[in-house]
Amino acid sequence: MEFSKYKKFGAYHWKQYEDKNTKYFRHANRVKEWIKEKNVLDIGAGDGKITHLLGIKGLDNEPEAVRLAQEKGADVILGDVYHLSFKDEEFDAVFMGDALEHFEFPRQALKEAKRVLRSYLYLATPEKGTNKDKFHYQEWTPEELKELVESEGFALEGEILVVPKDKRIYGKFKKSTPIKQITREERTQKYKNMSTEMETSSHFPMLIKTVQMTKGTVVELGSGIFSTPLLHWLCLGRKLITYESYPHYYELAKKFKSENHDIRFVNNWDEVELSEHYSVVLIDHSPKRPRNRGQDAIKFKDKADYIVIHDTGPKIEAKYGYDKVWPHFKYRRDWKECPHWTTVVSNFKDLSNL
Repeated sequence: MEFSKYKKFGAYHWKQYEDKNTKYFRHANRVKEWIKEKNVLDIGAGDGKITHLLGIKGLDNEPEAVRLAQEKGADVILGDVYHLSFKDEEFDAVFMGDALEHFEFPRQALKEAKRVLRSYLYLATPEKGTNKDKFHYQEWTPEELKELVESEGFALEGEILVVPKDKRIYGKFKKSTPIKQITREERTQKYKNMSTEMETSSHFPMLIKTVQMTKGTVVELGSGIFSTPLLHWLCLGRKLITYESYPHYYELAKKFKSENHDIRFVNNWDEVELSEHYSVVLIDHSPKRPRNRGQDAIKFKDKADYIVIHDTGPKIEAKYGYDKVWPHFKYRRDWKECPHWTTVVSNFKDLSNL
């Protein structure tokens, strides 16, 4: 849709900034203090007030906005947010201030922003439901914004800042390196203990099937660089709780924290909550004493429809104490397609359809 505000009101952001009592004055100065990088692209720069204030480069797709910005001395050019004319990683950071909500295709805009930046994406946008504007294609809650941006290959730094007085939310996101690009040789110290062999995902078929068959709360005992993202997306719109006792895994899992996905650190696996009946429980943690895995599975015998247990099979089940588990359950199904088996047990559901 055509954005007609600049034809009607002129360089209105410059006028608003002259009044120290306006929310735009507070917003512009908040952004000035927030963004420290110098080589920054302002996407959706409008009439260029913030672009000029920060001394950065701006881009907008409205000719009238660009004309007004250039008249004011701001470095703003005409361009297409979905097809930026810049080289890959040409900028240290990208800023989108009150812009993303105006884009009909926000995911494509985020993809292009990611392509041209090296490090950070700074976002400011009205909080969902606080600003009725016919030029907004969509708006987001803090949780929805985090979910959208992180799904396009970014990771939130800290927390989303909510400023109720100004009806805006702010988020700083770091460009992520996809896991598929990390080879064994390229692993950093942070990843040195994390296996990338496919056997670590041998429980996925049973896990996906049981989650798709249910609608209630899912519990993950032991986060993983593969299982936690998988469950996060499988469980959109329902409650998911991930428990972890190792700090380095916990820090990775925290990136997926959202309104429905709770990430909890436990010093002892006895701290795991048993307050409700769960749909699916995944047993895949790294206890200080291996036999505790079996004991923890037994705790859920009357608390879950399906318990998915990773790393089973004759060669390994005694190590984790699984040999003591099976008598406690009415139904059992073994997935034997990989060297590390996966076993599903239940006292409530017949497993013959798995």
